[in-house]
Amino acid sequence: MAVWKETENWAFEYFDINEKLPKIAPFESFIDLWQEKRGTRLAPAWNDFQLEDLTEWWGSVIVLDCQQTPFDFCYRLFGSNAVQLFGLDITGKWASELIGGEYDLEDDIPFYEMLVQNPSMSYTYGSIHWQNRHHIKCAFLELPLSDDNKTITNMISILHHDGVQ
Repeated sequence: MAVWKETENWAFEYFDINEKLPKIAPFESFIDLWQEKRGTRLAPAWNDFQLEDLTEWWGSVIVLDCQQTPFDFCYRLFGSNAVQLFGLDITGKWASELIGGEYDLEDDIPFYEMLVQNPSMSYTYGSIHWQNRHHIKCAFLELPLSDDNKTITNMISILHHDGVQ
């Protein structure tokens, strides 16, 4: 595990996917599913997952489509639990469009770029301080996806907050 950045309200940790991945509650079964879909490849592809595979996390799944040059990512799917928690649906939005807005991704863009260039699992957690809701804690577990088994083309994320996955 390495810490990419810590602020007073948020922590960004990452783990090399070529090493034994830790079990992080409450994401253990999702990590196991990702490993099963991955097999011996760099990472599973988004199309390796069936809707039924994600039943346990419906509403909490977020999928990013990554653009390499210049680096950016688009929210293919921003689950209903995330929409409810943050009060906005950013499905179809590019991260670069959101800078300076209500869901500012200024810290996230370089972090995701690092995760794509160095395929890693990430665990980020803290309070929703950017909406002045410090009392609400949440966490995300992100894992890479690859359509070509050479580069990271997507990231899949699971949101957890206040006992809800």
